[in-house]
Amino acid sequence: MLGMIALMPSISFSRDRQRDSLTICRIWEFQERYAQMPHDTATNVYMVYSYDAKRRNALLYIVPTMYRIARGERAHIGESYNKVQLHSVNDFDVHRQVVSGTIPHHASVMPTIKAMAMPNLYGIQLFRDRLLSPFHRSNRFFYKYRVSYAGHRAYVYFRPRSGNTQLVKGVAEIDPVTGRIISTSFKGYYDMIGFHVNVSMDEKHPHSIIPVECANDVTFKFLGNHIDATLHGFYNQPTTLPDSIHNYANDTLMASLRAVPLTAYQRELYTQHEIQEQLREKKEEQRDSTEERYIQIKDKAWDIIGEHLINSTTATAGATSVYVSPLFNPLYMSYSSSKGISYKLRLGMQYNWDNHHFLSFSPEMGYSFKVDQLYYSLPLRMTYNPHRNGFTELVVANGNRTSNALLYDDYQKAMGENASMPYFKDSYIQMYNNIRAFKWLEIVTGLIYHRRWSSDIPLMQEAGLPYEYRSFAPQFTIRVTPWSNGPTLAANYEQSISNLFRSNLRYERWEFDGVYKHISKGVRIFNFRVGTGFYTQRSTDYFVDFSNFRDNNLPSGWEDDWSGQFQMADSRWYNESNYYLRGHVSYDSPLVMLSWLPFVGNMVETERIYLSALSIKHTRPYIELGYGFRTRFFSTGLFAGFLGKQYHSFSCKFTFELFRRW
Repeated sequence: MLGMIALMPSISFSRDRQRDSLTICRIWEFQERYAQMPHDTATNVYMVYSYDAKRRNALLYIVPTMYRIARGERAHIGESYNKVQLHSVNDFDVHRQVVSGTIPHHASVMPTIKAMAMPNLYGIQLFRDRLLSPFHRSNRFFYKYRVSYAGHRAYVYFRPRSGNTQLVKGVAEIDPVTGRIISTSFKGYYDMIGFHVNVSMDEKHPHSIIPVECANDVTFKFLGNHIDATLHGFYNQPTTLPDSIHNYANDTLMASLRAVPLTAYQRELYTQHEIQEQLREKKEEQRDSTEERYIQIKDKAWDIIGEHLINSTTATAGATSVYVSPLFNPLYMSYSSSKGISYKLRLGMQYNWDNHHFLSFSPEMGYSFKVDQLYYSLPLRMTYNPHRNGFTELVVANGNRTSNALLYDDYQKAMGENASMPYFKDSYIQMYNNIRAFKWLEIVTGLIYHRRWSSDIPLMQEAGLPYEYRSFAPQFTIRVTPWSNGPTLAANYEQSISNLFRSNLRYERWEFDGVYKHISKGVRIFNFRVGTGFYTQRSTDYFVDFSNFRDNNLPSGWEDDWSGQFQMADSRWYNESNYYLRGHVSYDSPLVMLSWLPFVGNMVETERIYLSALSIKHTRPYIELGYGFRTRFFSTGLFAGFLGKQYHSFSCKFTFELFRRW
């Protein structure tokens, strides 16, 4: 495919470092000087892929999307003809139009391979959120380069400076005059798979940065399982099918769309599948109807269990679609010192009236084993203007069980110093409307009804203390993003209305928040967050409730909410002070400390450093320092808290990352 392999014996490495540097710099500059970026264009892509289970055992069933490989035939082939809508090289939508193959129901298997079917060679990352490209200037510190020449071609060999899994090793055939990549071959190991990718660029359109052909060879090994897979993609295919064709299974049509003839091995897979189907039909004919009906029911039952226990489920019927997260999936389990082991379950339902109006219901539930509490959030959203992010949402949810130091003191005065006050439960209903008035301005208006009540009402009555606190308040929030790719600033105002819906709290509250995410060179990310909130009026000192400063009931993984939150702050701090002042800074990089160490560096994908600070009324300034890293198996964080200059506490946090991108 590359043509460079045959030339290898006649190639000698260059000793002209100035010439070599010029060649590499031209690669870095090609996109700026010559390349044509795709924008809202479409291309037709033919893909052929195969899977071969060299070794498999029962543990393969727990791997998402691998159920069809874990049972039945060991080897499978699949083909698809797709229309790819390109918004940019790393932002595209795939519309699968025609399918063929031996995989039951043409199910998606190892989707991470298909995500690697269109490399962005000149970008910072080769594939959306993974693999640092050796052909981008900002990644030059991560790679070592050697250049050789043969005729009118240059051959650039690149290898990582460390064993980080975000880096690749390979060679590229280059036009030394323009820096254009003619073809390249690279390999690496990422997200549980070893891969070898061969890419050929379009010779007829030399300024295009979309490949004309891409071949992936993949090896997946996990707990005794060994799966080999291949994917071959051919771009810019001449036949354009109507958009109305979607997931149409037709072997005859696929044969007419096929970009290249099938190999002997691929034809053999089809032949073996046909033989197996014929044998299965003969067995069905030999069974009586009762036995056959029982076997069919049993097989369907096992298919349902296997598909939905580990894999997420998506079903569409007309204008209605349903999503259910896997019933058992390590990704939805997490651990923290404060809440212990937690487990989450997510559902999703949507009904589309048309392209601009749809109703969605996305409940989220979870259970914290240490706290022994079930959490839930039930948001019902009506979207009426997606272009301006216009929607109305109703949320019913609960919060953490909590207490209050001042209320606790009053309780002990009434019941005795050793009396233990029962905790308070928390729930709320919120309705709000969101609209983006301008590109830089978003406006949110709404109402919130909050209820806290004692878990033991008779005891609170015996102590002569209130056992229930209710509040009803209008809300108004504006979010401003003055510059593109700049910080987002938010201001929130809330004032309660007493004696309405049994509301017995009066307050007026202001909050201000600023969030900024700066992506630097080499996928280094700086996250900043600052905020403050205060009450200008309160009828009680017992309970307060801020919108932006609150405990996170069920924290998620690395990408969700590990940055911009306090990991060890006492849960009472969130509702005891009439003001807060907070600040957070975190820094992400593929290469910080561990990535440079032997063996360990081969597992670490990203590292993060945390610094958080908090000032509230009832305690000295609080500071959290943290360090975390993510591997292909899990992400973890270590945190130390300080009150003033004194050490306060230590905590760790752990979530599974295994197969998160699958």
